[in-house]
Amino acid sequence: MVTTLPFGRFVFEHEAFISGHFDTHFVNKHYTPDLLRQLHREEAHVAAALAAKLNNEEAEKLHIPNVKVSTWRVKR
Repeated sequence: MVTTLPFGRFVFEHEAFISGHFDTHFVNKHYTPDLLRQLHREEAHVAAALAAKLNNEEAEKLHIPNVKVSTWRVKR
């Protein structure tokens, strides 16, 4: 699904918008599709790194240590 949310985020986080120094030519002055694609790639790398870190932490929590099985048996 394609939305305009990434563009809206770009606008709201842009220094010109935050400072109030923008006009009706904001898009022509500050926006290019390549810039938005670059931001998306950077966010994807951060998300992938975070997912890997969380996966490793979860794997460590679930780690079952190697325990030797005893040969001791109960006499019946």
